Amino acid sequence: MSQIRERSSVTVQIDHTQLGSGYDRQTCWLHARVGIHPTANAGAPRYVTTLQRLTLSGSDVYGPIHSMSAPNWDGPWTEPYQQEGFTWTEHNRAVCDFWPIWHEASQTLLGTGHTVAYTDGVVDGTKARYTSYAQYRPDTDSWSPARLLEMPDEPAFLRSGAGCAQWVEEADGGILLPVYFGVGHLTSAIVRCRFDGATLSYVAHGSAHSIDAGRGLYEPSLITYDGRYFLTLRNDEGGHLAVSTDGLQYTDPTPWRFDDGTTLGSCNTQQHWVVLADGPYLVYTRSGLDNDHVFRHRAPLLMSRLDTDRLLLLRDTEQVVIGERGAGLGNFGTCQGPGQTAYVMASESMQNVGPALVAARTKLALRAGPEQIAQWEATDNGCAICEQFGSDNTIWLARVRAT
Repeated sequence: MSQIRERSSVTVQIDHTQLGSGYDRQTCWLHARVGIHPTANAGAPRYVTTLQRLTLSGSDVYGPIHSMSAPNWDGPWTEPYQQEGFTWTEHNRAVCDFWPIWHEASQTLLGTGHTVAYTDGVVDGTKARYTSYAQYRPDTDSWSPARLLEMPDEPAFLRSGAGCAQWVEEADGGILLPVYFGVGHLTSAIVRCRFDGATLSYVAHGSAHSIDAGRGLYEPSLITYDGRYFLTLRNDEGGHLAVSTDGLQYTDPTPWRFDDGTTLGSCNTQQHWVVLADGPYLVYTRSGLDNDHVFRHRAPLLMSRLDTDRLLLLRDTEQVVIGERGAGLGNFGTCQGPGQTAYVMASESMQNVGPALVAARTKLALRAGPEQIAQWEATDNGCAICEQFGSDNTIWLARVRAT
């Protein structure tokens, strides 16, 4: 499946492949993200995906980290296999929101995320949270046991982590790692780290940012382009953008807007980045696309180019990266490939609750019989609704190329 769009001198082509699916109306794959080890496959690239299972009846209840790999972006992919060393059973703590990114200086595919603690199978918000990391081991096609990043002994960092964070490698090999911290109300900052191929170490952290709306600013993601750093941040009421010239100190975050003056419309969901020949693109979800039946409007996935002078998204560059089939795609990842190639990966979340579930049932009611409606009513997590729109927990990988 391929789509092509031309704008000025740049042609953007998006191709898709599927890595499989797997759910049983109790769990589904989520947080699928891909990284590339450029020499792991006998000197050739190996594409490595990490993912974990979500319990549909819970809220952010995840199973162990799994991994799968392939010699090419379109396969053949291995079946997902569980990685050992990503849980600490004595603390009921596990790694989640993991993201593999290539670290050039150490020639390491480095994954970062954070920890989550459970009490009686439910997320325990009173327990400490930490940034976690691990290295991919190409000789065994596996991951090292996860370790924890040591942060300053400050109360703010007792609950801090780099969940769903897209980070930047500096010219000297240093890492600018976005983190967020707090209890209830969340604050984001960039942590400068060193990585020697085995240990990730704290060096310094920059300006801290939050807003009064919702839960503050969290799940930040970072990109650098033309000497500046662009940070996108999630908020319950809308995504925000902050900019830096040194990677640590950022402007006050402002809500995302298009160049026609309208707000982005991406609420309570992640945004991430890709960079193509004509500049950085924001990848996001938003409302206003006949998608009220999707949980938090988390599909389709779209992308638009950032005007780096005006700090606005160009509406006429917006296009679909991965289409909508009733399930959410909001827990996604991006990956820079060789040349002018980037990748976007998402697995269909078969969980649909709240107003989106009501909207979906209403939308489908005209073509549903009494037995079908009764089945939907009996499925509290909404997976049967997602199925009716065509979703089956497919793991999608989109290749984005610009020429």
